[in-house]
Amino acid sequence: MLIIVLVVLAVVAGGGLVAPGTWRLRQTRPDTPRVVHRATPVLPRSPPLSAPQPPAIERTHEVHLHLHGISAQDIAAIFDQRKGVNLTSLQPG
Repeated sequence: MLIIVLVVLAVVAGGGLVAPGTWRLRQTRPDTPRVVHRATPVLPRSPPLSAPQPPAIERTHEVHLHLHGISAQDIAAIFDQRKGVNLTSLQPG
C-alpha cells in the first residue's frame, strides 16, 4: 500500500514540475495560433415545402342517421315543420 501511495505522489509531483514548463513554452512560441472565435458550421438548406397533402379521410357525401324510436313519418313531419323556418337564423354566432 505504501508503494502505491509513493508512486502516485511521484507522478503528481512530476506532473507539477512538467506542467509549468510546457505552459511557458506554449506561451512564448510566436507561431501559436490564437483562437478568437469559433465558427458555427453552416447547415445545408432544407428542401422547400411541398404542396399540402390532401386529407387521408375524405368528407362523406351523405348523412346516415340511426334515430332509434322515431318512425319515418315522424321525421317527415319534422322536415315539413322546418320548411318555413330560416335555418341560418338558428345558427349561433
